[in-house]
Amino acid sequence: MPTRLAPLFFLISYGLLEVAVTLHAAKEHDTHIPSLLLFVAVAVSLAGVSLLVRRRPAGPSSPSPGEPRFDAPLLLFVLVFLAGLVTQLGAGIDIADRSPQLRRLATVGFYTAAAASLAYLWWCLPASVTARRRFQPPTLALALFLMGLATAIKIAAIVYEVRPGIDVYAVLQDGAKALLSGLDPYATPSADALRMGAQFGNAAPAYVYPPANLFLTTVAIKLSGDVRYLYIFSDLLAAVLLLALGRGAAVNGTRVRRYAELAALLVVFHPRSFGKTWTEPLMLPMIFGLALLATRRASMVAQAALAGLLLSMKQYLVFLAPLVALHLRRPRYLAVLVAATAITSVPFLLWHAGAYWDAMTAHSKSPFRADSITLASFLHHELKLSSPAWLGLALASVATALACWLAPRRGLYGLLAWGGTIYLLLFFGSSYAFPNYYHFVMGLLLAATVVGLSGFDAPIVPVPVRATSEPAPAPRAATLEG
Repeated sequence: MPTRLAPLFFLISYGLLEVAVTLHAAKEHDTHIPSLLLFVAVAVSLAGVSLLVRRRPAGPSSPSPGEPRFDAPLLLFVLVFLAGLVTQLGAGIDIADRSPQLRRLATVGFYTAAAASLAYLWWCLPASVTARRRFQPPTLALALFLMGLATAIKIAAIVYEVRPGIDVYAVLQDGAKALLSGLDPYATPSADALRMGAQFGNAAPAYVYPPANLFLTTVAIKLSGDVRYLYIFSDLLAAVLLLALGRGAAVNGTRVRRYAELAALLVVFHPRSFGKTWTEPLMLPMIFGLALLATRRASMVAQAALAGLLLSMKQYLVFLAPLVALHLRRPRYLAVLVAATAITSVPFLLWHAGAYWDAMTAHSKSPFRADSITLASFLHHELKLSSPAWLGLALASVATALACWLAPRRGLYGLLAWGGTIYLLLFFGSSYAFPNYYHFVMGLLLAATVVGLSGFDAPIVPVPVRATSEPAPAPRAATLEG
């Protein structure tokens, strides 16, 4: 029973981070409450992975669909979704600093989403109760409607705010335009990014993200002229992949489909996803896509290629590499992983290796930021103390070592759960980290929740089969041993 509760711990941690990043206003005097929520989220996530220390329990992961039992996970999903909407409405994040038209549209949309999500409470009741009623809320249609509503608000955010005042937008936009003009984006400064970033003391000299992001944003600029449309597509793709992941559940398929629907809504209504531009949202479809491929026992070459593209998206993803390598195991798949990770960088290394290297190491030179959401920021404001700059790296390194030992026992589920915890510790102990950093953490935790509730938790390393004259039993649909 304790191991079956682990997915709920990851969902609770997600909810705490959701509220924390919403309340975080990038002001020095407003960091203590989000930081306290962050501390609790770290503790809850650690408690969740501690429940995964044991090997997968024998028997089904949860009761059969027909059992008359109250659906606590679904109730928790509804509460987490409502908490995010209510907090965003109360704090005004993403909507209070915009035009009056957008504020009205977003407010109506958020209240509509909150009211519509209450229909899921019907399915929290025991099956013996809901089966007697003729009216049964069509949850999938409801989820698709709300996904469309969130998309409409995001498109309106682009229409009403032609150019958002954030340096990341300038870096992404101008970097893609430089590439389309035949210029090296890693050696072509962005005037807007320099101007906006100068106030924080770490202005981006040029494009500072790995080329995997650049290729995607360049396509978006070519097709639409605004990089933010890529993020609308990315959120929708991530939501659809979650829906597909839920529909392939190994146990309790009907219930898990509803969990996946609410997980998809959490993605499209994610704080700071309305008209903002970060790099982390682009990684979520890759995480969910990898989970879908693995649970459907798809080609390991395809899994390795997608994992390699994921690892090439951000410098800090090096901590995820050992867990992915354990998942792939075999040399030929690891070769595909390395090739897929490196291939996007080769053109720019040949073009201007020095500028490319300076860009890839620029983040490591960023100074302490008191307006971030970290332990260091909390200590700075509340106790006038400082934490060592290496603390986040140390915590993540220890967690990675433990994960390499323990995560394979729980397969892809363990990889996602430990991955989310590793990055939560990394950002928690860093000199600076902002809400977009935790967007990636929340994606891993959400994927771990859905995969864990779905029953896909077989060990990565296959159990040897003894030779016998009897025919081998058919493999369980949930295993990830291939």
